[in-house]
Amino acid sequence: MNNPVMCPRCRKYHLIYRTLQRTGDVYAMCENYPQCSYVGDLEDLKPRHHRSQRQAG
Repeated sequence: MNNPVMCPRCRKYHLIYRTLQRTGDVYAMCENYPQCSYVGDLEDLKPRHHRSQRQAG
């Protein structure tokens, strides 16, 4: 992974990505799991863009 994402809960470890075999869904979890209990959907990690952040082009 070129640009690792830090865990939003503990902010000490990177996120790792797992795929559920049954559904194929991908989720992220802290590499320090279970000490850090962060598990999230990839939708939670996508940056949200607001109209005020976009520049007219």
